[in-house]
Amino acid sequence: EDRDKGYIINVDMLGGYVSISENYSKWHTLRTEIDCVNGMCSDPNMLSIDEVPEDNQLTSVSDAFLKEYGIDMSSYGDGVVDSRWRMGYEAAEDKSAFYISNIQTVVYQLMINDKPVYEEYGEPMGIRVNINTQEMKVTNVEGIMTKTFSGSAYEGETDEARLRAIIEKARMVEYAEPTKTVDGELENATLGYMRRWQYNETNGNSTEIFVPAIIVEVKDYERLQSEGLWQSKVVIPLAKEMLSELENQEPIQIMPFEPMFKDAVINPVPMSEPAVEPRG
Repeated sequence: EDRDKGYIINVDMLGGYVSISENYSKWHTLRTEIDCVNGMCSDPNMLSIDEVPEDNQLTSVSDAFLKEYGIDMSSYGDGVVDSRWRMGYEAAEDKSAFYISNIQTVVYQLMINDKPVYEEYGEPMGIRVNINTQEMKVTNVEGIMTKTFSGSAYEGETDEARLRAIIEKARMVEYAEPTKTVDGELENATLGYMRRWQYNETNGNSTEIFVPAIIVEVKDYERLQSEGLWQSKVVIPLAKEMLSELENQEPIQIMPFEPMFKDAVINPVPMSEPAVEPRG
């Protein structure tokens, strides 16, 4: 866009995604360099807690932007502010030194067959709108899909004992070596979809698929945050083929500790819907 505060649209023809970002030649933003005087430095991109806008202010900005640019939101949920940074803020001993970015994010979760889609590591998958809070303007949008879907008939798992055993392995992402063991419980199992990338060793390509899954919440999440538990959900695919892969893995460690989840209460869930694969 050849205008002040204009944008650039990027299209991934192979993957079927569109993103919107700043046309930097047309953006004259606030200062971003760090000032240092007598050994004391200040970062203009760092906010104090009082400077963080209310959630409804952020979602109003992102809603208006998506409407202005005609983004079809019929397959997405309402915008939710990504406030995971608040976990670290609440745990920080010196809150005045905690870095709060001036860029805040609103997430619109993708819905397939009226069910929410999650990443393998438990975070909502969908459109992410980043907002510069000092100017209250959208800086970029990621995850806009231009896909249609085709279904594949995977055999679903209904064996509760098998699902329980896999969930107790803590199907989460490993980011660091564990320094302690943290005990936790799971609750409120629901159905949704999991996005997964299937790697083909023969040709080196990856295929994006969306698989029916069980999404289980981590109980007493606020308490466990202080122990280093940063993921609020465990996502387990219901396709038997993928469960076999999980059973053959070593337990996956959560960042940065290794929890042991016990007594997760789930019900046997028949897989009534096939996995879906996007056709870009």
